[in-house]
Amino acid sequence: MSIPMTPEAQAKAEAALHAFVVEDWTLFSICLTLTIFRTYGRTRNAGWGGLQGDDYFIFVALVFYAAETTLAYLVGAVAMGLANNGMTKEQRETIDPNGEEYRLR
Repeated sequence: MSIPMTPEAQAKAEAALHAFVVEDWTLFSICLTLTIFRTYGRTRNAGWGGLQGDDYFIFVALVFYAAETTLAYLVGAVAMGLANNGMTKEQRETIDPNGEEYRLR
């Protein structure tokens, strides 16, 4: 059971998805840039031996942030924004198990 959308609603949903993707990757890029500049500054002032645990941990956090950003993108781009978290039990039951919408949700 696909919820019918008017062309205007479809265009609005696509614009919202595009805005989300741009915002998500922009924030990730800013985070990556600041992390690189911070690490450069720390190594320039204290050398590689002067790095502390937080300097290494930030790269672990950056890996998780990259994974989160990628997954957020994939939900929108691959699954076309479809999820079953906002559906009632009755709506879930009406989706054809052999259909494309079922696979994406």
